[in-house]
Amino acid sequence: MKLGMSYFGNRYKDCAKRHFRHMKEIGVSYIVFTFSENDLAFYEHTMHELFSLAHSMGMEVWADPWGMGGVFGGEAFSAALLASPDDWQVRSDGKSVPHACLNSRRFRNFVKLWIDSVVAGGTDYIFWDEPHWYIPGWDASAAKRLGMKAEDMDIKGLWACRCNNCQNLFFQRYGHPMPKEMTEEVSEFRQASAYDFLREMTEYGKVKGIKNAICFLPLDNKQIGIPDADSIASLDSVDVIGSDPYWYIFNRSVDDFVKPVTQRFIELGRKYSKEVHMWFQGYKVPAGRELEMEEAVKKIHELGVRNAAVWAYNGASHMSYLRSDDPEKVNRILEDIFKKFSKK
Repeated sequence: MKLGMSYFGNRYKDCAKRHFRHMKEIGVSYIVFTFSENDLAFYEHTMHELFSLAHSMGMEVWADPWGMGGVFGGEAFSAALLASPDDWQVRSDGKSVPHACLNSRRFRNFVKLWIDSVVAGGTDYIFWDEPHWYIPGWDASAAKRLGMKAEDMDIKGLWACRCNNCQNLFFQRYGHPMPKEMTEEVSEFRQASAYDFLREMTEYGKVKGIKNAICFLPLDNKQIGIPDADSIASLDSVDVIGSDPYWYIFNRSVDDFVKPVTQRFIELGRKYSKEVHMWFQGYKVPAGRELEMEEAVKKIHELGVRNAAVWAYNGASHMSYLRSDDPEKVNRILEDIFKKFSKK
């Protein structure tokens, strides 16, 4: 079984070397490096060195545009949003929100600069991490963690993007103004925009010899994420598709969350002849429920998936926001999981 781990929070090469050696010993096949805007600006060549180090130890490199533009998953801030507020998404109530519009040409060009960098660094895959539109409540949640005044987290019915550019593109497509309600046409337009964005980005990477893996949010909700993974999975430039049904944070079980989401992507992978990868949760693990991690990997394996990864290395115990109740126990179990399933 091909097994991966995400890696972030450390940019010291000597320390990373010890971590990578440990990963290799327990059976890690590939490292998913978070490569944020901060990394691009201040750690670019350091990241390239870490890529080379992973390769020298026989592991693949996957590069993740962590938190970039506020439209990919990750606990990272975006400098691009500060530099270009005109490219922010606009909510259906007219308020600008700090997430880059997927139809922004300036943002698309910026993502291509990022692709150029990870390609130059020698990545094997680009890992498109949870691409999504503005998600109601997420901004407010982040603001509250910083002790700032935030709007109501339960923002019913609001969506994005309704910026001038999106309104013009909508009018060109449908021949009438873009409504403020989430209609079928609005949902269709958002899906088409996300499809076009990911098509352009994955094709740009593909012509440079890089494989593309996309992780879709596990929730089927028209207001968040990209609910129609089908059209994007059909792209020739996409090699791997999957999702991350993190059952602990959604207060679900392995059987009622990991299993159906995995089955959904197995069917999609079969339809378009794509490799399927699934994530399992190794952070914010509640005390007494650590063994559910192995249960999840076992379920993924039983269903036929042979590519799985955990978020994150060492259970993300270095990050207090993501730390589990019993980090040492989590890490012991993660080591056992990797040693066991890397041989299956």
